[in-house]
Amino acid sequence: MIIQQPNQRDSVSDDANMQEVATRRLAEETDMKAVLITVTDARAVLTGTANSAATRARAEQLVKAVRGVKSVDNQIVVSG
Repeated sequence: MIIQQPNQRDSVSDDANMQEVATRRLAEETDMKAVLITVTDARAVLTGTANSAATRARAEQLVKAVRGVKSVDNQIVVSG
């Protein structure tokens, strides 16, 4: 039996897909326009600003729900 290891190109492509899906989900929320996301090795980093702690938490929830995302580092600053 041969087990193939995913190559680096596949993981980069997966990261890009996860980032695209997460970015789209965040863009659908009117109060998350100042939130940015970067995905590397299936780990998402959220940066930017939110107007409340609830919005900050909601952004994290949305990204955690993206298939393939292993962890979320929420660095969003609440400015309200």
